[in-house]
Amino acid sequence: MEELEDKIWFPNYLRQQQTEYIGWLVCVFKLYEPIAAKINEAASKKGNSIKDVGSGSGGPWLSLSKLPIFQKTKIKLTDKFPQPSGIYPPNITYETVSFNPLIEEFSNNELLTFFNAFHHFSDIEKQEIIGRALAQNNSIFIAEILSPSFIEYFKILFTTTIVQYILAPFVKPFRLSRLFFTWIIPLNIFTVTYDGLISVYKCRKNRHMESFCKSLPFKNGYDAGKTSSLFGKVYYMHIW
Repeated sequence: MEELEDKIWFPNYLRQQQTEYIGWLVCVFKLYEPIAAKINEAASKKGNSIKDVGSGSGGPWLSLSKLPIFQKTKIKLTDKFPQPSGIYPPNITYETVSFNPLIEEFSNNELLTFFNAFHHFSDIEKQEIIGRALAQNNSIFIAEILSPSFIEYFKILFTTTIVQYILAPFVKPFRLSRLFFTWIIPLNIFTVTYDGLISVYKCRKNRHMESFCKSLPFKNGYDAGKTSSLFGKVYYMHIW
C-alpha cells in the first residue's frame, strides 16, 4: 500500500502542494523541536554535516535550522521527487536532482535524517538503506510523528480536511492553484487525506523502534525512544 505522492504518475503540482502544506504545518507547530538536541548530538559526531532524505519542501529543517544549535550545521535536502519551495537559509541547500536512497550512492561520513519518511519503505528496504549507509561510515537519524490509534486517525482526518480548507490561504509559499484545488475542485483535500491516513497505518511499528534496532546485524550502536509535546509524540531512532 503506497501513498499517492510516491507514485510516478501522481501530478507534480499536487505533490508539491501536499508537501508544502505538511511542511508548513511542521514549521508552524515546531513538531520536531522536542528532539532537536538529539539530532544535534548525532550531527556533531559527523562534522555537523547532514543529508536529509525524503525532504519534500524541507519543512522540518526550515524550522530546526533557525535554532542556535544548528547555525553552523551544513544541511543538504534531497528527495526522489525534489520539491524546492522559496528561499532557504544560507546553511541549507536543496539538491534538485532526484535522490532515491535505494539506488543512489551515499557520501561518506554524514548524518542522514529521515523526517516522517522512513515508513514509506518496506522492512527489507529499510534494512538495505541502513546497511548501505553504515557501510559508507554514515549514521542515520529517523523521526516519525505518527502511530496508529483512534485519536491519531481522527487528528489526521481533521487536519487534512477542515484545517486544510481553512488554512489554505495562509500556507507558504502562497499559491492561487492551492486555493483552486482546495476550495473549487478539492483534489488537495482528497489526496492529502488519503496519504495521511495511509501514513498513520504504515507507522504502526513506530512503537517498536528499539526492537527494530536490536534486530539489525550491522551497527555499532543505537539510541531509540520517544518524546512528548503538546501536539503529540515524536518517535526517533539514531543508528551508527
